[in-house]
Amino acid sequence: MIKQAFLFACFAGLRLSDVERLQWDQINLINGDPFIQFKQRKTSQYENLPLSDQAIKILQEVKKLHPVYSPEGSGKVFILPSRQRIQQVLYSWGIRARLPFRLTFHISRHTFATMSLSAGVDLYTVGKLLGHREIRTTQVYARVIDESKLRAAKSLPVLESNGSDSSLGSGEEVIVESPVDEDDVIVNNLVARGEKIGEALGLKKDRQGRFVMDGERVSAGELALRLREIA
Repeated sequence: MIKQAFLFACFAGLRLSDVERLQWDQINLINGDPFIQFKQRKTSQYENLPLSDQAIKILQEVKKLHPVYSPEGSGKVFILPSRQRIQQVLYSWGIRARLPFRLTFHISRHTFATMSLSAGVDLYTVGKLLGHREIRTTQVYARVIDESKLRAAKSLPVLESNGSDSSLGSGEEVIVESPVDEDDVIVNNLVARGEKIGEALGLKKDRQGRFVMDGERVSAGELALRLREIA
């Protein structure tokens, strides 16, 4: 059920701590629309979180799996193993997918934020959906979207000019495409930036090369995303 929990978080924006504690009786209809009514463990704030159609679809799948994962029945939505096991599974998925960063459950919140902003949801609303207290926390994701837009703009072809405006009507168009893989460039830049930030902050690394920050282990790329304003 790890897969369903991770995907659900991608479409709901919940932290792992809230996913672990989520109960079926916290999912209710408000004016005909499905919401999760819960108290965030990290912020202690009460939230009414609307659920997307995809999130509901995942919950329906989870409901069918309950007899297998919890034969005696449980009020919890997701029957999950230990956090250590969850991270082991996610790490193996990331390795098999050849991701340039360590896949953690928290990536699901990043995914939810960037998908929402890409879909046109305003920054203030995304912050509320994520339960952020300050808008500057959400602005990190907005800058990621801006970089994505920049990559899209730079990926457009360039017309080669022979120095004469008349060439535009000559019928001979030469398109020069960039040989640079922009995705690789941005990832490498993030990793390099994260390494500089980690060094500047004097952060220690674990055996896997991840930085230890506030008791949490993050990759250089994740560090750059979280502390972009420092870089």
